[in-house]
Amino acid sequence: IFILLYGQTDVHVKITDSGTEKIRIAVLDFFPKNLVWNPDDRRISEVLTQTVREDLEFSPFFTVMDTAAFPQEQGILDEKDINFINWATAGVHAIVVPVFESKDDRIEAKVQLFSTTYGKRIMKKSYKREREKIHRLAHNISDDIVKKLTGEDGIASTKIAFISKRTGKRELFAIDYDGRSLCQWTKTNAIILSPAWSPTGDAISFTSYAKGNPDLYVLDLTRRRITVLSDFVGLNTSASWSPDGRNIVYTVSKDGNSEIYIMDV
Repeated sequence: IFILLYGQTDVHVKITDSGTEKIRIAVLDFFPKNLVWNPDDRRISEVLTQTVREDLEFSPFFTVMDTAAFPQEQGILDEKDINFINWATAGVHAIVVPVFESKDDRIEAKVQLFSTTYGKRIMKKSYKREREKIHRLAHNISDDIVKKLTGEDGIASTKIAFISKRTGKRELFAIDYDGRSLCQWTKTNAIILSPAWSPTGDAISFTSYAKGNPDLYVLDLTRRRITVLSDFVGLNTSASWSPDGRNIVYTVSKDGNSEIYIMDV
């Protein structure tokens, strides 16, 4: 079973056994803030709604309720607009009420999260993203809901780094956990090996033969800049970051034997 615990600022789920019941959550459709549909708003609504529901369904903590079970679908602006008894009777533990507004090349969303157990709002947050990052906006929303209700970090905003030969050469790519938003991060036209995330997720190290030797590089994802970390003759590979992100342990063969070295980043 699970118990929703409420404090002055936080609500989270307490897991009491391995066969815990999932939190039954209702995600209402994303509606335009002023209820006026612009030409592209329906597509935006569909993408945001579907992505958040899929993210939460993928999480081990939730069962996303079918819309047919919703006692209300529109007209919710605040706690006073919700009949919490009807929602609880329908088996819903938490309600996500989102609205959005599209402005030129940006999307702004406001999301409220309500607990039927306590009959009150437990989260209210605004989001802004460029239109082409609509899935990223939805993933951010999903992770905030997971964090608020469980105290655990969500994984919807995470990316998977991998090596692919889809361009003819081994290059570094990244993709969202759900297979969306594929992007190519290197164009070295050379073999790339051993990508490794930094603990903060804002950098990734890798080995590349871009200059003919297996040198160690780091890609700063904030500045989109690649820097050489180690270019000794021979192997510079198999990097692993320290938990605080300040050091890297890696393999070097500059003296003829493969040895383990450590460097500041």
